Amino acid sequence: MNTTHNSPKVTAPPQIDRLQAKLLPDNQRVRVTLVLNNVECRPTLELSLLDEKQMEIARSTIIGTFNTLVSFTLHLGQHSPNDRLFLQAVVFLNDNEFSDSKKVPVEVGSR
Repeated sequence: MNTTHNSPKVTAPPQIDRLQAKLLPDNQRVRVTLVLNNVECRPTLELSLLDEKQMEIARSTIIGTFNTLVSFTLHLGQHSPNDRLFLQAVVFLNDNEFSDSKKVPVEVGSR
């Protein structure tokens, strides 16, 4: 008798393919775009907006995402309009195991 076992498909942990942040003209919101290469495990995303001193001024958590493209507007807390801002994204697997992270400067258009 020939039996075959279906072994679970092993996939690579999710990685950030692209992370972009752009300050909107009102200087109170940042448009965030994040692209993941794999969401089979429905990862959790932690996004933090940081000032020049690496102090957090805004945060968003997305639990169990199933979209490879995540795009939303992050509303800013108190910050100096002259501060250089950074967006940091961290990807966790379901068991809070670290998978990937990326940090980018927030793009500023003409004011």
